[in-house]
Amino acid sequence: MYCSKCGIENSKGAKFCKDCGTQMGNDAETTPQTPSPVPQPPSKPPKSVLFYVLTPILVFVGIIVFWGVVNLIAESSGPSPVLEFINNVLIPFIIGIAFLALPIGIIYGIYANSKHYDGTIKCGNCSYVGPGKSGRSTWAQVTVWILFFFSPLITIIYYLVTHKYVCPKCDSTFIGLRDVNGHFSAAKSGMGPLGIVLLVFLFISIIGILAAVVLASLNDAREAGLEAANNSIAPTTLNQELIEAEKGLNSLFNLPAMLDEETRLDRIYASTDNKMNYKYTLVNYKSSEIIWADFKNEIEPSLEEFYCDDSTSEYYRDKDVPMRWSYHDMDNKVIGFIELSNKDCI
Repeated sequence: MYCSKCGIENSKGAKFCKDCGTQMGNDAETTPQTPSPVPQPPSKPPKSVLFYVLTPILVFVGIIVFWGVVNLIAESSGPSPVLEFINNVLIPFIIGIAFLALPIGIIYGIYANSKHYDGTIKCGNCSYVGPGKSGRSTWAQVTVWILFFFSPLITIIYYLVTHKYVCPKCDSTFIGLRDVNGHFSAAKSGMGPLGIVLLVFLFISIIGILAAVVLASLNDAREAGLEAANNSIAPTTLNQELIEAEKGLNSLFNLPAMLDEETRLDRIYASTDNKMNYKYTLVNYKSSEIIWADFKNEIEPSLEEFYCDDSTSEYYRDKDVPMRWSYHDMDNKVIGFIELSNKDCI
């Protein structure tokens, strides 16, 4: 006799099933019973290609943030073997894995999705139900996978914006696919919102990379320009040096300042012809009261000694910078000037 529950044959007269323990009925139950099928869980659809694209990108962003934190710690606490290992070995290795995971994820996502559906479609436009027509040509797919090695973005975008199947009756891509459980997915066409977000993200990334390249080029050009300017015409550089010396001297002597009861040093300045000028005012005299030739003969020897022999004038002698002393009267009228250069030093 056979068990009415599990269908196992038992000895005649058995009161309980030897396999499942169910109480046996009368002897009439001699016909073998087919056990009820065990229900199988529905097949879960694979993750979308978008998941395998976004995951490595998010991992990559997380690595960059972690890298920044590590560098901040290194700057504040100083380098250590552990931080150097993370910076030079661990993080580059993880970045390489993340980049490698991107193409592998795309390939696996496409393969897993193709195995989940049996090729039967339900058109949301003309209500056609039957085998779908391929929406991607073989040559197009071969081309985008060749381009993958040069620009993975093209391959990703191609599979996001195209549909694997189209309706053979009306060529619509607004279709649902039948999975291995016999259920049709909701009719949809083209990219979903996440696909659009990804494209925007990729577009921003491309703009960011291009901007970084352009800014790096501009910085190099700026540095080259500054270097060329610093090494260009000697008079320009010399004039800048003289202007800096002018600022220092005027600040040092706190000009204008009285040198004695009759003479005031008003200003020391560098002229555009690369001369250092000293402007004096004789505060108690008018120009008509001074005979310039006598005054010049009296002060020129001391000025010549200052320019030719004094250590404080060595810079001007080495650069062959003339010095010019101009004298004005109480009304700021020019009385005369004395100019000395290297050729006056014998």
